[in-house]
Amino acid sequence: MRIYTTALGLGNGFSSLENPVKVAKERVHHDTEFRLLGTAFAEYSFLKNLSYKLLVGTDLHNERNNTFNPSVVGSDGNPPPVIPSASYGSTDSYNWLVEHTVNYSTELGKHHLDVLAGFTAQKARSDGASIAATNFPNDQVQTLNAGVVSSASTTGAEWTLLSYIGRINYNYEGKYLVTASIRRDGSSRFGSNRKWGLFPSISGGWRISQEPFMKDVEAINELKLRSSFGYTGNNFIGNYDHVGLLAAKNYVFGANGGTLVNGIGPSSISNEELGWEKNKQFDAGIELGLWQGRFTFTADYYHKITSDLLLSVPVPSLSGYTTARQNIGKVKNEGWEFGASSQNLKGNFTWSTDFNFSLNRNKVLALGPSGEPIFGNYQVTNSHITEIGQPLGSFYGYKVAGIYQTAEEVANSPHFSDSAPGQFRFEDVSKDSRLSVDDRTILGNVQPDFIYGMTNNFSYKGFELSFLIQGVQGNEIMNLGRRFYANFAGTANALKELNNRWRSADDPGDGKTPRVNRDLSKYSSSNASANISSTHIEDGSFVRLKSISLGYNLPQNTVQKLSLANVRIYLNVQNLVTISKYTGYNPEVSSTGIDPLTPGVDYGVYPIAKVFTVGLNVGF
Repeated sequence: MRIYTTALGLGNGFSSLENPVKVAKERVHHDTEFRLLGTAFAEYSFLKNLSYKLLVGTDLHNERNNTFNPSVVGSDGNPPPVIPSASYGSTDSYNWLVEHTVNYSTELGKHHLDVLAGFTAQKARSDGASIAATNFPNDQVQTLNAGVVSSASTTGAEWTLLSYIGRINYNYEGKYLVTASIRRDGSSRFGSNRKWGLFPSISGGWRISQEPFMKDVEAINELKLRSSFGYTGNNFIGNYDHVGLLAAKNYVFGANGGTLVNGIGPSSISNEELGWEKNKQFDAGIELGLWQGRFTFTADYYHKITSDLLLSVPVPSLSGYTTARQNIGKVKNEGWEFGASSQNLKGNFTWSTDFNFSLNRNKVLALGPSGEPIFGNYQVTNSHITEIGQPLGSFYGYKVAGIYQTAEEVANSPHFSDSAPGQFRFEDVSKDSRLSVDDRTILGNVQPDFIYGMTNNFSYKGFELSFLIQGVQGNEIMNLGRRFYANFAGTANALKELNNRWRSADDPGDGKTPRVNRDLSKYSSSNASANISSTHIEDGSFVRLKSISLGYNLPQNTVQKLSLANVRIYLNVQNLVTISKYTGYNPEVSSTGIDPLTPGVDYGVYPIAKVFTVGLNVGF
């Protein structure tokens, strides 16, 4: 029997508390945090070929935050003196995992069989509390009871996952490989009728290079064909999306202003049929190694159908809600992935290269019983559209065809009722000789044509140089930050393109920049910030020198004289150069995170930082 354990405890605390006179001169923080990460597993062999394994993992986290803001420190844009305030918050969380597995392994001549069965359980919970107080009489007493409580709240959330697993590995002479697996998962995040999902898979491989007829082919040291087919599930949604939650709902009863009465009411729709999102995927690939591994190449094709997507779907507001989490639709992802590695030079001077290239095509195949499109709303109504035959979350809005130059052009062209000279002239997509919401159309999508990356490594007599280049080609970005610094209202600083704006028919500027209009109540339909249009959609292609590293290892004879094992000096730079036509700070951006219905939005995110690191590694 073998038992192994690992544990890591992290704790830190900081306090600027001093005597009351000094404390009053600055904001006071007293923060403590403790975290314990640990894993342990035990393995016991019952028979020669049969063994049992237990694995336990845990993550415990405890955090306390205590802040006092004295009168001499401004807050929320207000200069001192201000009314002193204070806050206290605490967070406690845990996440544990237990795995029980039994493994049977045997060899019968040229046959090798490995069988595994077991189950796993995981649970996570987080609890938090916060309280804030204000109206402290002075800066001397800083405990919360010296002030008046202004807000207080508690939170709690948990989720659990239980899985039964089984797997069979078989190979014959190391040439013919087969793996079959099955798992049954139950998640607390789904409705009572569909908590469980069944996910089988099978894969196979053929190492052709091990066949007798390949022995005389000296150039090829590895040639393998492989393929797989199977199902997987996704439960990455909110912990309580299937539950009809309640929220504070207050109401006024009585005449003459009445009395405000606290109450609660429904805030989300219950869905007992909410269940697993399912992925059905087929893969086929080839692995090739040449000249004793001097050059390797891999190619993979995949075809994945995702059904019962877990989407927050807009619902009629007459229902009392605006969105509901549902299993809806079917999406196809199909693509290729290629990888190549080469040892270009060997000897005192070495040079190796790794290259990867991939492309993916995303397409919506089905959307609910009626097939009606789903609109995504980010900051602006209907900023995205998901419809059959198109990628998920396509950008949606008006196509800009130019600028109205004169009142006559407005009258003789499709226009809104409030269109005016100097405003955007949108394309009449519906061909009904007028402009309306029906003229909105797909403007692009976040899906790239392809992505790629390349790493080169060089070494010479203790010197090491490596750099990584990555790139994305053919995707679009919705630059919604232009709603602020390109809104042409003249209320704030703006892009220099505003200098080329339309001023009159005799001074039309560059012919694509609209007029300045400080009265946003006018021309609202045509205003640059009121609608999503093609002016917000930009090419997101880029090439980036992601990292470059230079290092030097001291010679061993020098290191040994210093009674050391090794000494390495290095310099590393990240995000040094980015080449892109995108006008924002970072073309690799999505303000909405992983939301599939509103992807690829830049709403004024921070630029990516250049990071310079100088270091010294010493081994004793």
